[in-house]
Formats: sequence, C-alpha cells, structure tokens
Amino acid sequence: MEKKLEFGGNVATVNGRAKSFKRMFPLCIDYSTETYYETKKTYKHEEDGLNFEYKYVVRVEDLYELTGDDDYKGKVAIDLYLIPSESSMNETVRARVRQSCGLDNDDDLALSDIISYGLGACLLTEIVPNCRYMDGTKVKGKLTAIANLLDMVDSMRGFYLDRAWNQIGTNGWDVLNEMVNGKDYIKASFERLGA
Repeated sequence: MEKKLEFGGNVATVNGRAKSFKRMFPLCIDYSTETYYETKKTYKHEEDGLNFEYKYVVRVEDLYELTGDDDYKGKVAIDLYLIPSESSMNETVRARVRQSCGLDNDDDLALSDIISYGLGACLLTEIVPNCRYMDGTKVKGKLTAIANLLDMVDSMRGFYLDRAWNQIGTNGWDVLNEMVNGKDYIKASFERLGA
C-alpha cells in the first residue's frame, strides 16, 4: 500500500514499511522543552575548498514552553540541520563555540551546542499545530517523514543550501564556509551584495 509522508513541503512516497526514525536518528539530548536527534551515519562532502564530514540533526521544540506566548500553544517546531563534525570545523570557530558553551578542551562538543550557538545549516523546518505533546502522534509522523526523505534531501543538499535565509542573502554555503574554513558568513553575504 502506497503512503505519502510530508515534511517541510517535501513528500516521500513509501511502498510498504516506512523507515524507522529512531533507528536512523538516535536521541542525543532530551530537555523538557526541546529534544535533539542525530544520524548514526556520518556523511562526507567533497569539493574544491570545502571538504568536511557531517551529520544531520533534528531539533524538536515546544514553542509555547520556550516562549510562554499564547500564540504558540500546542505548536511544535521541527528543524532538520546539516552540521559539520567537530573534527571538520575551523579551529577558531570551534574554540568560539566551546567558549560560548562553557566547555573545556577535553569536553565533547555536541552538535546541539553548535545549533544553540547559531551555526549549522537548517535545510527544512515545519511548525506542527495542535500538538498536546512533543512526542505525540503528529510529531512522530513528521519524524518518520524526515527519515524517509533523508536520502533525497542529502542528494539534493546543494539545492537546500542555495536558499537565502535573510534579506542580505545569507545561505547555507556561507554558514558551512564559516564553520569549515573560518570565513565570516555575514561578511561573505555583504561581499556578494557589493557592500
């Protein structure tokens, strides 16, 4: 039986059994208001001037619990990030993230720390309305969709990284270049604008 799973405007068509999100994305951090999952698999991106290993990270947030804003009651945000591994990151950038998180050199830098710092390339996002719980049926359905869309997203990651995130045209490539090569992504955006 054919089944359509949708997340972030993308649709995966599944014939038979859907891929398991829990098998592909083990839980790595569980706070009361947000959870983080990262892929078991480590991927590689290779091109001139930009080579790195990366994982995909899913962040699930209870927007009402985080903000206290009544407009967000029952809304859960789900984001899919592409994050270079700590070993692939520029040493200066890695040190800034570590310092911001209060980590010593011998502490592990979690991929969720990188997201909290404000780095990482968010490829897909969706706000799921009318959720009673962060681990409810609607959220689980979206996570299953992510698991079944991941191969397609990874094969088309360049398309998702090309999209501008703000009014100055910052995109995922800019952020990845900062993380891997140390080039400030805001300055890169302004340079493209000729400012």
